[in-house]
Amino acid sequence: MDIIIQGNLWECTVRAAVQYTDLDFVNKVYISTWKDDQIKAKSHPPNSKIHYLFSDLPEHEGGNNVNYQIVSSRNGLHASDCESVVKMRSDQIVSNKSMQDMYDFIKEATGEEDSFSEEPKPLGPIFTLGIQSNWPYHPQDHILWGYREDLLKFFSLPLSSFPSLDPVTVFETTLRANIYLGAHYFALYDEDAKKHIDNPEIYLLDSAPATPSLNNAEVMITSNKILNKLFKPFPKVDLYWEKHNCGYMYEFYRQWGEYYHE
Repeated sequence: MDIIIQGNLWECTVRAAVQYTDLDFVNKVYISTWKDDQIKAKSHPPNSKIHYLFSDLPEHEGGNNVNYQIVSSRNGLHASDCESVVKMRSDQIVSNKSMQDMYDFIKEATGEEDSFSEEPKPLGPIFTLGIQSNWPYHPQDHILWGYREDLLKFFSLPLSSFPSLDPVTVFETTLRANIYLGAHYFALYDEDAKKHIDNPEIYLLDSAPATPSLNNAEVMITSNKILNKLFKPFPKVDLYWEKHNCGYMYEFYRQWGEYYHE
């Protein structure tokens, strides 16, 4: 399988890539970043398993940098030719023990997932760090692991035209990035989800008349209807989040309804 690390080059990014090449099941590691990082990338020793992809930044970040994630992830997925891939953020590093544990977890779960009875349907679920239950269409984007074909569909969506986050209104005028990504993916398989993402100001923004919390029966019912067919959460992993200089904040996010495989 291949690993796609997407985003700006952080101090831990190349160190993580080198570490992952020690795993027996890893074929290549693609670091999909920006042309502004080319000089920084050249300062690191070459590695035959690590490949850099340098893209132009989108003109607009789309709110919570969602367009940056779409472009860098999509370019990395197009470069890979492996059937199985994992998309990871560049501001984190996961221990190789946890990488092996996740790999084994997916092997054990193969064939056990809920399946779609009709076309169109994905090849399988996308495994993710966690799933937010208080909001619809909301897998966490730190780790997305599954079939390359499914991940390509996940990131084959239009770039966001939502404004950058306003510290006062927050998500009243800008759609949460994970919902933007997740709802577009759900819409490939459900007509109600397509209605919701086509009308986010009514259904999905925090300021929407039908606010997308647990109290909004329509969007939550639609999301929960096929959630377990599209996504599966991993057990807790050992992840260092350089952006916040700490591990993944499991207990903090659990308070907001995020859940993991127990």
